[in-house]
Amino acid sequence: MRRWLVALALAAMAVAGTANACPACLPAPGPSASERLAEAQAALSGRQDAWLAAARARAEPVDVAQWRDHVAFHLDYLEHPEPRIADFAYVEVARAPYEAMLARRAMLDSARIAAWLDDARLVHRAPLYTLLLAIAGGPAATARID
Repeated sequence: MRRWLVALALAAMAVAGTANACPACLPAPGPSASERLAEAQAALSGRQDAWLAAARARAEPVDVAQWRDHVAFHLDYLEHPEPRIADFAYVEVARAPYEAMLARRAMLDSARIAAWLDDARLVHRAPLYTLLLAIAGGPAATARID
């Protein structure tokens, strides 16, 4: 059942354009992280300077090992109170290879992800959050899958 859920989430993300259909592949070209970061900087206008400096210091990941570190950094900012930061983190995690997400399983809080899935304001993020919940496992994921 769990593999089916992961496959469904990956398919939904592919249709939504938020991830590759092939989880082993690196993401398709799109706006670069530096381009999205420039947009975020313009919108933040001085707020959240520590996050901006840390995000800007990160290189664009090119292999799975770098993607693991990239995902680890951005997982903490999913649903950040500052919407631009949360949006940026969502895109960065969503475009990561499946292996990078799977490697960060220990960082995932299934109860927190389940709460995001229950939030009607976040329905547009359900494909990624469903995938993360399946990766996280635990009672919240099991209850939701059953």
